[in-house]
Amino acid sequence: MNENFRKHTTVTGYKLDMVDVTFEANDFGREHPALMEVVRDVMFNQEAEPRADLTIEQFAALDDRFFGVDWQKARYVAENIACLWAAEHLVGWGEGYRSDDGFDYLNAALDNARFLTNIDLTEEEFLKWWNATPEGDDDADILFGATDGEIRFMMFPHRCMAYLGEV
Repeated sequence: MNENFRKHTTVTGYKLDMVDVTFEANDFGREHPALMEVVRDVMFNQEAEPRADLTIEQFAALDDRFFGVDWQKARYVAENIACLWAAEHLVGWGEGYRSDDGFDYLNAALDNARFLTNIDLTEEEFLKWWNATPEGDDDADILFGATDGEIRFMMFPHRCMAYLGEV
């Protein structure tokens, strides 16, 4: 994810803080078919019952010629979901979608995309994000959210519903 912060002057002379956000994408459906299936399932699964939480161990069964380590497969899936979800929120805002908590959802989506696309993200940092709980470390707490703007709600529905007291 790339961000370009700038000022925009309206016709009345009022200056607005703006940011242009772009996502670099590749044809991961062709190069990472098994991982793409996980991304697609998380993004578009419309089952009546909540999906099961993803685990790092589940990625061991997914064959991928680029990633030999399970946490890297999980990170790749999380990165793509984060970018797609943030883009979906941005499109919604561009089309005029608003709600009382809509800005919080957009912020949560962008925070996840910003964090997960960090090129220097280590295994330890990623697993800290992956395993974050509301009672955990302050840095991880920031990324927990448990809102439908935060991809953790989509990737770990049981954990999030339990946190919200709905299980």
